[in-house]
Amino acid sequence: MRAMAGDGGGRMDAVRLIGQSRYALAQSRSAPEILAEAWQAQALTQALGAGWR
Repeated sequence: MRAMAGDGGGRMDAVRLIGQSRYALAQSRSAPEILAEAWQAQALTQALGAGWR
């Protein structure tokens, strides 16, 4: 993952969000929880990709 110039710590925020997302997905027990976490992970991936082009 590469940081944007002048990201002001954005890379660390992204790493923290990814870690929290992975933890939440691992803790999900029901199908609706897993689906919700998967959608959030996909949205996070899109947001990070759009910000670092």
